[in-house]
Amino acid sequence: MNQKDFNQTVKARIRQTQDLLLSKGKEYADADRLGNFKEGAAYQRITPQQCLMGYVTKHLVAIVEFNLREARGEFVSHEQWDEKIGDVIVYMHLLEALVVEDLHETPDV
Repeated sequence: MNQKDFNQTVKARIRQTQDLLLSKGKEYADADRLGNFKEGAAYQRITPQQCLMGYVTKHLVAIVEFNLREARGEFVSHEQWDEKIGDVIVYMHLLEALVVEDLHETPDV
């Protein structure tokens, strides 16, 4: 992949990630943006970060399966890759927010 195509790929992913994070944020506008992880953690008696990692593991397993399928010569669509990769990236932003909140720090902007 040449530099121009790489840069376009990165910019597109950043745009998609931001759009998804902001649109999902509207669903949690009246509550804590990270509340689902905190509630899930309370039910399971684990940390919110551990709860999030449980959620993201499902997507990581799917990505591993995509790799195995392609190694067997099976086709995995760009849409399937796009969804799972995007979900993992979004979860990493949410994990960072949980860590920042836990450390009572405000990230530099």
